[in-house]
Amino acid sequence: MVDPSEQTRAELKRAVEATYQGAGVLLADDALTTGSSLVLEHAHPRDAAGLPLNGREVGRPEIFDLVVTREGCVLIHQRSGQRTVLRTARCVPRR
Repeated sequence: MVDPSEQTRAELKRAVEATYQGAGVLLADDALTTGSSLVLEHAHPRDAAGLPLNGREVGRPEIFDLVVTREGCVLIHQRSGQRTVLRTARCVPRR
């Protein structure tokens, strides 16, 4: 993704959150600007002392790939195959 605007970052956030049925996610401002994969780890709930509530975390991260197609920039959730065209994003293929 090249030079994402606030509108583009908001669209990306909405697309990722839609995969999680609207659950909030926190994305860096430079998400998908230096690479084509976005890896999201699940939040690890902690107690008042900062210790994990669930013990060892064995869940896998969620991975999204950004690809350039005739439609434009398309975000693909690897596990589900869900595809979202990012209408406000401008992408260039990596060489």
